[in-house]
Amino acid sequence: MGEVVRSWFAASLVLLLAISPVRSGTAEPEQVIFPEQGAVLDPASIPVLEREAMGGSIEAAHRLATYYGMIKLDNKRRIFWSQIRVENGDRDARYDLGAELAVDDDPLSIARARYWLKQVESDGPPELAKLSKSVFRDMDDRERYKKASKH
Repeated sequence: MGEVVRSWFAASLVLLLAISPVRSGTAEPEQVIFPEQGAVLDPASIPVLEREAMGGSIEAAHRLATYYGMIKLDNKRRIFWSQIRVENGDRDARYDLGAELAVDDDPLSIARARYWLKQVESDGPPELAKLSKSVFRDMDDRERYKKASKH
């Protein structure tokens, strides 16, 4: 039995050494990677992107909406740039705009969220139409919860 344990241990050690990365003498600087890293913008590029977005660029408006939503956590500006995306012709941005407005407490924002989500549901890509239905369910659940908590 002892021989089996030693053999298993030796095989495990060899396997571990085989799959472990080899360290060279020069250490590379560690780089933190996070999903939102692609949304980070150089502050100098923001005015350029703003001009491009206001001039009709869907990509610039998308980058700004993502930056404000994921990096700055500024929902007001995210909604603004998502609306510019829609105005610039990005039909898929209707879902983003509807979902962003759906989490607002303002009844007018909720009404507008329903408008955009219905648009996506009626003529958007199937995957976004399915997501829109899910947001509708969440909105309805939230409304029911608010009404129930008032009683």
